[in-house]
Amino acid sequence: MKLSLITEIKNEITSNLKQLEESHNSLLNDYNNLKSNFEKLQQNVQDGEMKLTDLCAQIKKEQQWGRLSNLEIVGLPENSKESISELTIKIASHAGIKLTNDQIVSAHRVQPMQNVGGRPKNIIVKLQNRTIKDNIISGLRKTKGITTSDIELGGPAKRKNEESSAITINSVKDLLKIV
Repeated sequence: MKLSLITEIKNEITSNLKQLEESHNSLLNDYNNLKSNFEKLQQNVQDGEMKLTDLCAQIKKEQQWGRLSNLEIVGLPENSKESISELTIKIASHAGIKLTNDQIVSAHRVQPMQNVGGRPKNIIVKLQNRTIKDNIISGLRKTKGITTSDIELGGPAKRKNEESSAITINSVKDLLKIV
């Protein structure tokens, strides 16, 4: 009886040991699978980060390219009833360019990074293409500048020159900048 009890206990321990070993092997397989998946995910994250960096650089480059058709108008007095598009059309007309509202994608005033008291906000005009902007700049250079009276703004016809930051416009370089 003692021998059979010992044999029975031995068999039970052996059986439990086999189950434990199978459990251990199963957990080891699960661990190895998880480790492999984790390494793949790490590689995917690294690849994704590289793609994200490349895409950010590409977006930045395309945004810069898109800004080539932007016109910045500096020193134009502000008026509460102004239409930026109409002012832009008048400036283009003074330069000898026929500009339509369809060729203006957007036009608005922007706050400068450093606010200077008494200086009006700059105007940013996004045109359909760079050629239109280049033609306007070229035309204004030919007319030797522009005054507020040239675009039918009220007040004295003051000119803006490179030495001062007066309220009106003269230097095409100051009037129109590439953003």
